[in-house]
Amino acid sequence: MFLFIILLALCGCSKVPLQRFFPTADIAVGAWFEREQTLFLFYNVSIEDGFEDDARIEVNYRTDDGESGFVRVDTQNSVHTHLPVNCGTNHICGSQSLAVTKRALEVELRVRYTEAGRLTDPIPFSFQTVESTGAVSDLSATLYGVFDEKNVVVQWRLRHQIPGILNETVRELGLKREFRVGNQSYGPRFNEEVSARPVNPYGFSYSFSQIPCPSDFVPFSQVELSTQEPAKWAEEALPTEGSAAALACAPAVLTSAAGDIPGRVLALKNPETETGFGSLSTTVRETNQLKFLLSPCGRTISSDHLDMQTQRLLMDREPDVCLDRIDLPTLTTRMSSTFNAALDRERGAGQDLSLLIAFHHDEPNPNSVWHQALQQALEDTFEFESSKSSPRGVGAYVFDSYSNAKLPENLGRRVLWCPIRPLTEEERDAGEQSNESQQVCPVLPNIGVTLGAVDLGVVPIFAERSVYLDFIRDFGVRNAGTMQQIWVRAPLATPETETIEVGQFAVATFFDGEVLSTSAEQRFSYCADLAPQSPLAFRLQKDAVAPEGDQSGLFEPDSVLPLSSLPDIHRQYQFSNYDLGLLWDFPFLFSFQYETVVSGRVRAFGGSVPFGIDRVEGDQYGSEIWTLDSFAVGDVLLKCARFCDHATFDSAGVYNISVAFDIGYANRCYRPKYPTGGFGSESAPLDP
Repeated sequence: MFLFIILLALCGCSKVPLQRFFPTADIAVGAWFEREQTLFLFYNVSIEDGFEDDARIEVNYRTDDGESGFVRVDTQNSVHTHLPVNCGTNHICGSQSLAVTKRALEVELRVRYTEAGRLTDPIPFSFQTVESTGAVSDLSATLYGVFDEKNVVVQWRLRHQIPGILNETVRELGLKREFRVGNQSYGPRFNEEVSARPVNPYGFSYSFSQIPCPSDFVPFSQVELSTQEPAKWAEEALPTEGSAAALACAPAVLTSAAGDIPGRVLALKNPETETGFGSLSTTVRETNQLKFLLSPCGRTISSDHLDMQTQRLLMDREPDVCLDRIDLPTLTTRMSSTFNAALDRERGAGQDLSLLIAFHHDEPNPNSVWHQALQQALEDTFEFESSKSSPRGVGAYVFDSYSNAKLPENLGRRVLWCPIRPLTEEERDAGEQSNESQQVCPVLPNIGVTLGAVDLGVVPIFAERSVYLDFIRDFGVRNAGTMQQIWVRAPLATPETETIEVGQFAVATFFDGEVLSTSAEQRFSYCADLAPQSPLAFRLQKDAVAPEGDQSGLFEPDSVLPLSSLPDIHRQYQFSNYDLGLLWDFPFLFSFQYETVVSGRVRAFGGSVPFGIDRVEGDQYGSEIWTLDSFAVGDVLLKCARFCDHATFDSAGVYNISVAFDIGYANRCYRPKYPTGGFGSESAPLDP
């Protein structure tokens, strides 16, 4: 009875099925090379529950002579050296090269889970046949050379070129193969090598007979090199006499199952670079500020607002021009003569001069006769000042009682008129643009706080009358802030300085004949990430002749370009000299130190206009360029003196055979990392 109960219980148990895991091929590629009569295999196979220690990979291939039958891959005779590889837990990986005389028509890989077991599983496998057509791509490896940083010592390299797998991965899977390099010589680029580079970028050439280096090349090393490592340095350096040579050349041999494959291996020199130019002085100086109050003299409009206007510009309250005591037809003349008399009087101190004008009135119409009179007076004043050498009048800052309309274009370049009239909704919908040189006026420090239910913002530093009066009614004069100091800076203009107007507001300054000299074959690299908002600029020299039919506009007298475009321009036109200068967003910089009070605490900050405030896009046009004494052109502009169309190393040390300096680095930084090593040393270069 007891036995019956046990049997009954056993019959009631459910069966648990075994779970079968299948192998996954991370890498499973192969190729048969007709020229070398060699079958290459590369594999990295994994399984979730792991392999036994005696698991193995087997191969079977079929030719016209029949099938080889499945055999263990890692025990076969190898054409080349294959090191054992450990790819980690649950993996089997490695490589093999088998001598296969006839074309491999079909190749299969499988995994056998134990040496004595019968359980096997096929491995998905990618296979390719490489025909022998005489092209260098018919070989499983190519040879090439590179130079060290000084272009005097050659490192000869072998690069695997197996279809479907990277050179670096081939090395990681254990393949090593021998190559030999014979007597080395140097010389210039030659036609055969140049014409071969588009289809044979590394320059390795082979045939069924030896291809010699050009007979006029000069020998510099008789030491034969032999290695199974990916690279080996030459035993001797090029002599000084070889400094102008473009490349080194040597006979070379690749080993294969079909015998030695002779060829010719080349090493192109690295582009030789130098600083394109030294430093360009900015010569920015403080200007002498001439301050003027234009207001009615016989009546008071708003004492509070007038106090604020004169305080913001740090001036006295005594009017320099009485708007209500001069006939309107003569008002322009009176303003202009007042400005010019002050300029002539103060010019003798030797400093450039700037006008700071408080325009206090009660005429909100921006086209009023008072506005027109002041605008015309400023036009008359600066008509000739901009063409003078220092000391000269550089421009004016006008603080109006009301938001002003857009200025005439010829005046907007020299005058900052504040505050700017905001666009109406209709104007904005119509796509109109505010005068960008005047968007600096409603400067608002980002220090607003909340007092109870009241959101206390900060009044614009240069506020129009209604805004200011509303603010002080609610929060008091003490919270409106005070101006502490004002600076106006401008570039010094020597008698040789040439100033060119650029666009709507900018100016370019070419100081004292700074010239960047070059030659037709030289090339440039501009490093934009070191100077994303650089003021450096250039222009073609005045005697530059435009090619027939040229429509670029480069040859116009006022054509000024940012230095970043020089590499492309020089590659196209190849002039010998370019004038260097500086491009300013505006002819002068207005900076200030200001204090305001929020929650009983004094907050101090500085600002600069038109370059120191955040624009709508979030860009910060930093006023730093106005504080520097000079700009190191050589930090951002690199000149290639020779070998500019040669391949380059990148910052990781990878040799980019298809990226020449002259095109690849025209608008990006050139920071090559060169290979290192002593004479005869072996190494594994970074060569994906």
